[in-house]
Amino acid sequence: MAANADDENVPNEFRLQLLMNKQKLEYKLEKRKQMQEIKYKHELEAQKLIEETKRQREIEETKRQLQYEIEETKRKKLKVEFDSSSLKKSRMLLIDHADFYTIHVGNNLKRFDINDLLKDNDYFNDNTLTYIQDSLNNSACHGKTTENLIQAAFYILIVDLLNTFSNATSLKCLNTSSSGYLQDKFRPDCTFIYKNIHINIKTQKQILEDFVVLVGDLKAPDVRLTDRAAMGQILQYLKVLLDVQQRQKIYGFLCNFKHLKYFYVEKLSSNSYEYFQSQELELFISMSDASSSSTGRSGKKIRSTENLIINTDSWKILGKFLTMNYKFYEYRRLNIDPSDDFVSGQYMITKRLGNGLTSTVYLLEKIKRKSSVKTLSCYVIKILTNNSYAKYFSAEMKITKQLKKFNNSKKFNLYFQDIVYSLSSEKYLFFKKELQLLESLSLEQSKQLIESLSLEQSKQLIDVVHYLYNCRVIHRDTRPRNVMLDYDTNHIKLIDFDVQLHTILMIKQAALK
Repeated sequence: MAANADDENVPNEFRLQLLMNKQKLEYKLEKRKQMQEIKYKHELEAQKLIEETKRQREIEETKRQLQYEIEETKRKKLKVEFDSSSLKKSRMLLIDHADFYTIHVGNNLKRFDINDLLKDNDYFNDNTLTYIQDSLNNSACHGKTTENLIQAAFYILIVDLLNTFSNATSLKCLNTSSSGYLQDKFRPDCTFIYKNIHINIKTQKQILEDFVVLVGDLKAPDVRLTDRAAMGQILQYLKVLLDVQQRQKIYGFLCNFKHLKYFYVEKLSSNSYEYFQSQELELFISMSDASSSSTGRSGKKIRSTENLIINTDSWKILGKFLTMNYKFYEYRRLNIDPSDDFVSGQYMITKRLGNGLTSTVYLLEKIKRKSSVKTLSCYVIKILTNNSYAKYFSAEMKITKQLKKFNNSKKFNLYFQDIVYSLSSEKYLFFKKELQLLESLSLEQSKQLIESLSLEQSKQLIDVVHYLYNCRVIHRDTRPRNVMLDYDTNHIKLIDFDVQLHTILMIKQAALK
């Protein structure tokens, strides 16, 4: 009987075992199904992330390209307007500043009170006034008062005055009366730039127009400041600078050593401008006549002056005008802060190497001075054009660091430019050396450059791109203007990483999640 009971339990245990195995199998199948669903869900999310990242990259690239095209269109439009037949006909006329006044200004010259404009500036003191009085008493203007002598004396006075103001002013003055730097023909007598900018205007006058903050023009004492030609001259300088620098507003002044008048021009649209003049200010309360006389620019006999007694109010206004906060002058061509230290003032800007939407690149050469400190003979500086583009400089520094992490410094230095110096403001990047376009081609000629690379240069470019791939970096702007030649190594370098905001590594990491 017991044996029969055991026999009956066997099928029950077997069925129980089968049931347990079935449940385990169903559990495993369910678990596998869940894992597959989770994996599929992750893959789907990764794919969506990749697609979204790609879409955002395309949007960003489209925006950047559109912005670039808008800027290029503006520049081309300005060039077309300047070279159009109507302007060609008027160009001869506009050499005569009186004609410029008649055609462009006419009865539309508005007035403003210079005191209201400068009312927030209280910088000036009696010591400065004493210094001005002493300088004028020692001035060479007691002899012949020709326009050239007025220019020289006033320039020296302004330079000394700015030095007296020291840190209170952001400006320095250049004597440009003999330098046709503006559009290669116009010569403002006084050109003011930020004092941390050093330019040799004798050898590199063509780059000076990039840095002009304001200008002044000087006339002989017998030239009235209400003269149409005199006013047309300063207003034309200001209008040309607005177009060249693509800024909205610029200030200037006109002086005949007896009176001073301030001007500004404001750009309303591509072809619309407003012109403004201040009241005329007397620089001297009284002047005693000397026995000698000379011939002024107009051909009339004018008397020289001695014992000049300054008009305190007028000179205070000039002092305030030259010591305003740098933002007052509304210089917009480059994103320069006059308090920034460009390599301790040891270098001079000597050449413009490139000009783009987000930045302009210049060559800095060491000013020859006796010094025990050994420094580089030159730098290349890349200056931001606008704060809104700061992200591109940040991106370039970030990408440069990422390329250096590949732990092959020899290849990095062969393939790319290292950022050797960067101010904390991230408005400027410094590089070690000047690079050249391949075969010294101009930008226009280099449009067909990639098709004409030599076999060795093609191999070098492939090596550079392969290095980027290994660093998980995509260069999204590989074009002729960014493919340069290092003459020291005879090797191609790829530049401009300021728009490379995306890496392959980010995509791969997203796909693995």
